[in-house]
Amino acid sequence: MLLLFFTIPLFIKLLGPEKYGIFSLLMVIGNLNSFVTLGLNSSLVKYLAEQGKCNESDLDLILVVLFQILLIFPIIALLILFKQYVIISILHVPVVYYESTKNLFFWMVLSSGIVIIGQTISSVIDSFQKVYINNIFQFVYSVLYWGLIIAILLLGYSLNEIGMASFFASLIWFLLVLFYSLKLWGKFETNGMMRNCKRILMKHIAYGAKLYASGMIGFFYEPFTKVLISHFIGVAEVGFFDIAIRMRTQIMNVIFKLFVPLFPFLAQQKDESIIRKYIHDLEQKSFLVLMPIVVVVVFLLNIFIEFWLHKNVTIISVTTIYIVSAHLLFSCTVSPLYIFLMAKDKAGKTIIIQTSNVFFNTIAFFVFVRYWGYYTVIVSNIIGIFSSFVISLYFQKKYLNSLIFDSFVQLRNYLFASLIIFGFGYVYSSLFNKSSVIMLLLPVFVGLLSLELYKFYSLLTFEDIKRYFDVDFVLKIRSKFGI
Repeated sequence: MLLLFFTIPLFIKLLGPEKYGIFSLLMVIGNLNSFVTLGLNSSLVKYLAEQGKCNESDLDLILVVLFQILLIFPIIALLILFKQYVIISILHVPVVYYESTKNLFFWMVLSSGIVIIGQTISSVIDSFQKVYINNIFQFVYSVLYWGLIIAILLLGYSLNEIGMASFFASLIWFLLVLFYSLKLWGKFETNGMMRNCKRILMKHIAYGAKLYASGMIGFFYEPFTKVLISHFIGVAEVGFFDIAIRMRTQIMNVIFKLFVPLFPFLAQQKDESIIRKYIHDLEQKSFLVLMPIVVVVVFLLNIFIEFWLHKNVTIISVTTIYIVSAHLLFSCTVSPLYIFLMAKDKAGKTIIIQTSNVFFNTIAFFVFVRYWGYYTVIVSNIIGIFSSFVISLYFQKKYLNSLIFDSFVQLRNYLFASLIIFGFGYVYSSLFNKSSVIMLLLPVFVGLLSLELYKFYSLLTFEDIKRYFDVDFVLKIRSKFGI
């Protein structure tokens, strides 16, 4: 995250907002997996977790990886062959930038191919619930990727070398994933591979097709929004939107990582009452945790962006604050339900959720773009994510017979607490917005106030704390050190 925050202003300062916009636009190539994976990664995690290490799992892994390789190479070849048409006609990069963009496009396509195959192989690690290992490899990739880009910018190079850095970082990550997955899995038993080839592939395609459709539809949300901005507004504005999306992603990734172990757990779980309990409780506690975070985002992010970027502060701040806040409240909170749908053969419902998101986002963009210009992106984004939130609640009620809050009284108490927290943030920022040092204390005060209000309104109990934290260990430490 630190490397990312250092890279973006450096990139804009040395190469200009237009080239950062082009770089952001070509990052759409990174969403190639939406079209190519066929949902096979999640399918592998599901079946490997359910079956464990056995001959069937060996065949699953070998055949899915081989099938993925055979699928990706023709697509890579076509993209490289028709790169000029894709860059100029589809992505709408100005012709004057084509020569400096084509090599970046080439390296990004190759990098995406490596990542797609590597993600399929990394399903082994996830199926063993060793999510932290994949996180470590992702950390290595991110440090290499952004660290090399910083070095390239400081040395005075441009987009071609940045593309090469992307490819190199992806290759190192792939080798790490491949080595560890092979070590973790052990020997392969290939008996019956040819005889069972069709059956196994159809098994994974049948399950993965629904997730694949969901992923394809998801492409038409943020990546397609970048293309729309490029066509109807401008390339530099793609960069502004990309900065907001990157900040949202950095914040949400921390939250989503906490939910990753849920997928293999729910895939193994047969007792619906336990599933209902986990989903309901995790969503409720997510709302409690995320509201104070949203307040901090609303009142502190503008100061951070002004310190960070110096230029185009208003447009980037407004975009980031609204998009981050909406996604935290309406996307993160229902993530456990989304994972449940994928793990329990209801992946088709995620298609409906994603379709709603894309449909309302796109319609709102075309309706309002002539009136509000760039700011239409914010409105359409919020409308899309809220629609998917409502539909997620409908599916939760239908399949788990529960909602996020237990009663109207609990919801009312939550809203009262939220209004008080938000009001405190507003008053605090009004009094101290000229002092960056004092404003940095806002998260501390908001956190303490939230805890007191949640206890006062009986939204958080000691039993909740014991369920999520090792209270005995904390008490021992306090006793030992007298704190």
